[in-house]
Formats: sequence, structure tokens, C-alpha cells
Amino acid sequence: MSKQRRLIFIVLILGLVSFWLLFRQYAPPPLPPAITVNRSANGLPDTVLVSAGPQYARSAFGNFFLGKHNRAIWTVPVKAKVLYLDKTFGGLKIAEVGGGMQTLSFTLLDSIGRTYALRSVDKDPISVLPPFWQKTSLGNFVRDQISGANPYGALVIPVLAQAAGIFHAHPQLRYVRPNDSLFGNYAPRAGGKLFLLEEKYQGNPQFYPGLEGATTIIPTHTLLQKVKTTNQRIDADMYLKCRLFDFLIGDWDRHTGQWMWAAYPTGSEIRYVPIPKDRDQAFCNYRDGLLPWLVTRQWALPKFGQYSAKLDDISSLIINSVHLDTLVLAKMPKEKFTKVAAELKQNLTDSVINQAVRQLPGSVQQLSGNEIRQNLKGRREQLPEAAQRFYQLLTHR
Repeated sequence: MSKQRRLIFIVLILGLVSFWLLFRQYAPPPLPPAITVNRSANGLPDTVLVSAGPQYARSAFGNFFLGKHNRAIWTVPVKAKVLYLDKTFGGLKIAEVGGGMQTLSFTLLDSIGRTYALRSVDKDPISVLPPFWQKTSLGNFVRDQISGANPYGALVIPVLAQAAGIFHAHPQLRYVRPNDSLFGNYAPRAGGKLFLLEEKYQGNPQFYPGLEGATTIIPTHTLLQKVKTTNQRIDADMYLKCRLFDFLIGDWDRHTGQWMWAAYPTGSEIRYVPIPKDRDQAFCNYRDGLLPWLVTRQWALPKFGQYSAKLDDISSLIINSVHLDTLVLAKMPKEKFTKVAAELKQNLTDSVINQAVRQLPGSVQQLSGNEIRQNLKGRREQLPEAAQRFYQLLTHR
């Protein structure tokens, strides 16, 4: 047996033992009640102090085997506005409940038909496992690894995206009161939790600032059918800019469901411009800790990355998106990659990055603001090299 295989075997055995010790009797603690910071004129809570995920706190033993990840950010209390559906944006009503396997999400409608997304900050990825494993220590481990995501990373994106010239939502942090009657039967699931409230780009594009001139907004599966005709095309330059922006923030989860597309008639053709959505994996930290280190090796799940100032693992950043990347960008000349990367680097100035990081809650800025700021600046400087590596990966498949 080679030295490398022996090392992996030893790490695996140690990991399995620690895994069992950590989770054999583990049960997530109940969410602590939010502390009211101030009240509105009618006496109702206006702002609260609450943690996004106190259940992710671990001992030094737990951190060693499971990783520190972003646990400090999840457990630190932050200030958040209380959400009142009947008073927000002129009054909102629940139109749909969804969220797939992980996120509790609501599609909300205002009085003129504009749509908003209300998405839980915390996730539950347990459905990725077969039913038998969901009730085992493995299920608890999978739940625990949500602590690698940055619960407030989406708040940094708008300032950066605006400077880059990329469509983006404007997420706001909101707290749902326990047993809020306006959530009806969903109150037990939503109550006492933090959510991100933002525009949901669908329906009439004229509802959304920046989309003037667009005639419709469509999902990717519809787009792929439409571009089969000769007079409809994807704005490849804008898509490339979006992908390099994803590299900047470390967002590896850019599968086809993470995009909407705005249609712009230009002469005899229709051009589709990408609208990225769902920034759950920006600024994530999954690879520290004995077990996560093992799970995220290149032969396992390398897409679960560790956000740092070093931008070099482009192959892992495109695992979820390589089909769409190849479709849109494989025929683009190398010089275009160079040009788009240079423009993006120029537009993301130090002052833009500093302003973006200031959008984090104050307590989170104190914990991780400087690190995110320095990582963004470091990755910005490497965008030209990352673009060339991206080009090579797409053209040598």
C-alpha cells in the first residue's frame, strides 16, 4: 500500500470514529428567542437581535474534525428588521411555496403583480440523502456542513455587481416572527427564522429597474429551446462577465436553474441577457476540518471550496456549470476572455469592494469583513489569469 493510500486510510478511520462520537446523540438545540432591539410607533417589534444558526456551534474537538467553516458568522447575533407582509412594499401575499431540497422559500406578490422571493438563510440539505440515511449520523453530518456557507454573503453582491454592470437583485435581511398569522399554515416552519427578501425576476420585465427595453424574462430551459432558431442568441460577452464575477466571489453553484434571461429585440434578432440568482455559495468555506478535507479532495467533491485570496481552482468552480459554459463560450476567441477580464478588474476598484463589504451586518463585519475584503482584492488581481485558464478548460474538452 502506498504512503498516500495509507494516509487516506488512517484519516478515514479517524474520521469515522470522530464522526460517530460527535453525532451519536446529537440533536439540534431549539432556536433561542430573538431579542427586540426597538419597536415601531404601534409597539410592535421593528428590529431584533438574532443568530442565523446557533446550532452550528461546536467545541474545539468538533471544529478539528468537522471544520471551523463559517460557524462564527452563523452563531453571532445580528440586527434584522422584522418582516410584516401586510406592510412591506405596499402589502405582500404568499403566491407559492417552494425551495427544492434545501431552502424554504416563498414567492410573494405585491398589489401590482410584482414578484419577490423570500428565502430562508438556513438550509436543510437532508433530502440529498436516501431516506434510510437521513436519520443516521450521516444525515446530521450533512446538515452540519451548511456551516460552510456564508449566510450573509448575498448582501455583499449588489454593490459589486452594480460596478461590474451585471444584473442583480437587492436582498434585504428580514426576520419572521414566531407564529406570524400572515404565513398561515407555514408559520411553524417560517417563524423565528432569518430570511433574505429580494426581487424575483419573472413576469413583466418593466417592473424591475435596469430591465428597460426587455420584452420578457425566461428560465434557462426555455432559453435553450429558443436559441435553436437563427434569429435568437445569448449575449455571450455578458455571460462571460457573469462567470468571471462568479469566480471572484467563489460561487461554484451556477447550474442552469440559477439563471433567468431578459429578452431584448435588436433589429431582426432577439438577444438574451443573463440574470444570475441565488448567491448561496458566495464566500463559502468547506475544506477545513479533517472530515471535510477528505470529502472535498479532487477525487470526491472538489466543488465544495474554501474561499481565499488565491484564485486557481477554476476546474472545481465550473463543475456545476460546464454544460452551459461550453454551449455559450466554447467558440469565443481567447482575446475576448482577456478583454472582459481586464474590464471587470478595472471596474472593481478598492472603493467598490470596501463599500460592498460594508453591507454585511456590523457584527459580521467585525468577524470576517477584513478577510473577505482582502480575498476579493486578491482574486480581482488574478482575474486575467483565471480567464485564460477558463478558456483553456472550455476549448480542450
